[in-house]
Amino acid sequence: MTGKPLCKQCGRSETRRINRQGFFQRVVMYKLGYVPWECVFCRKPFFVARD
Repeated sequence: MTGKPLCKQCGRSETRRINRQGFFQRVVMYKLGYVPWECVFCRKPFFVARD
């Protein structure tokens, strides 16, 4: 992935990387290779596959 991902809900590119929270994000999503992001505008969290 190059640059920041687009928000899955509103389509904007103003996103930020957020910390993993809870067992599911810290263990399961980490092992599957997904990283949590959040839209700055609509505050919707989403996951993007790591390169």
